[in-house]
Amino acid sequence: MFPQYKTQKYISELAATDPNAPHIPEVYSFFTPDFLWAYLVMERIDFTSTSVQDLLQRAAQSLRWLDGLVVPDGATIGSLGGGLACHRLFKDFEAPLKFSSIVALELYLEKVCPCCVTFS
Repeated sequence: MFPQYKTQKYISELAATDPNAPHIPEVYSFFTPDFLWAYLVMERIDFTSTSVQDLLQRAAQSLRWLDGLVVPDGATIGSLGGGLACHRLFKDFEAPLKFSSIVALELYLEKVCPCCVTFS
């Protein structure tokens, strides 16, 4: 869970300095007391009632903001902090290796699942 913590912390820190950012929960702490369980303590955000149309617009705006984030130096496809990419496309929802670029991911997918590649 450490890579997910690093990713969440990075995004919440960027959001805290950007007035146009969606409200991303602040990360307070991460710990693994016995290395069997991991805990991520974050800010609680209470949901406020809103119309479906407003919710859809805010979700789209949030996704546009996330899409515009700068990837930190040294990051690969996956979570920050050294994690592998996680997606239901992969067996057990985790990539079998690190991908250094989109091209590397596409080449991998062409080998293991040619019908899945629709990036180009």
